[in-house]
Amino acid sequence: MQKGLKIASGLALLLSAASTPVHAGGATDTFRIAQISAREMGFEVKVNGPINNPANCQFPNQLRINKTEENYSVIVSTLTTAFIAQKPVYLWTVGCHSDGRVNFIAVFVDN
Repeated sequence: MQKGLKIASGLALLLSAASTPVHAGGATDTFRIAQISAREMGFEVKVNGPINNPANCQFPNQLRINKTEENYSVIVSTLTTAFIAQKPVYLWTVGCHSDGRVNFIAVFVDN
């Protein structure tokens, strides 16, 4: 009886994990930043035209990092510097925000 309960619990766990939606993360294309915005919820970046959008978010040219991310200050400083210097960047995305913007957690500056 105990073994059957463990198997049933394991199957239930597998089925619940399989039905959970997964948002793919990944790198965007390299792009130049068109606009930056510091807002209450985080820091936003806008791009002229859509970019590679691994998570298939509704607004692929609008990206945001939440203030709660551990490396928020470093990323905001890096993005601001890249914007001023007009350097191309690419971002590591981790899904979509509830408002359809791309959620990202890392920035890379190209030369």
